[in-house]
Amino acid sequence: MKLLLASILVFVAIQLNAQKEHSISEIRKNKHQIELGFRSIRSIYSNTSSATILFKKRYQTGDLIDVNSVKFMRAYFSFNTQINFTDDPTRMNQDSTDIYFHPADIIDITFGIGIEKQFQNKKFIHYIGTDIYGQLFQSDDDFPDNANFGGVVSNSTQTTDRTVRTINTGVNPFFGLKYYITNQFSVGIESGFRMTYFNTKFQEIRRIEKFDPIAGQVITVTKELEPVVSNGIRFNFLGVRFITVGYSF
Repeated sequence: MKLLLASILVFVAIQLNAQKEHSISEIRKNKHQIELGFRSIRSIYSNTSSATILFKKRYQTGDLIDVNSVKFMRAYFSFNTQINFTDDPTRMNQDSTDIYFHPADIIDITFGIGIEKQFQNKKFIHYIGTDIYGQLFQSDDDFPDNANFGGVVSNSTQTTDRTVRTINTGVNPFFGLKYYITNQFSVGIESGFRMTYFNTKFQEIRRIEKFDPIAGQVITVTKELEPVVSNGIRFNFLGVRFITVGYSF
């Protein structure tokens, strides 16, 4: 990733040296835009899994041409996942129950479509728009609980399979600013608001394994707890939604 970023910076520097001052008319010739959106500066070089791909296509309605702005249809997709093959020692609980937590397997998928209106003025462009989005988040966290009561270790082992599933859908009014380094390459920042309907399901399955000295074997008992479901509507300010690196063509 660091090598890729270094190559991009070198390419941009060459373009800057070779290119004359560009005008708004040159930028407006581009009909498509592809952007990578990151949540923070750190994620650009250390965590590509948090990146979002945005694709924008210019469109025009009617015969009149607005000389001050350009409209784009846009779609974006984000897929974040974390699958752990080994235990994470940083999650060891040091309390008296001696519980060892295993890291969760996480899936986070987001897809959105929307309309964006760009107000172009040579290198600097500001824009506004609205997205409609859907998101699926699921976390599956398994951990054993080897209980210690009064200094005596129990001969039973309990394992908990804890699953959290959340579905979000709503609208994202947004606004942003871009700076064109060349006629094709740009960097920018985007923020906005989010109104979301959410539905969350919390589920636990407990498995208890206990050695029966009479039968001479391990007996397994499975108990599935009643799932807890919550839903509602929330409204929040997104802060830095995207830090973007874009290419127009």
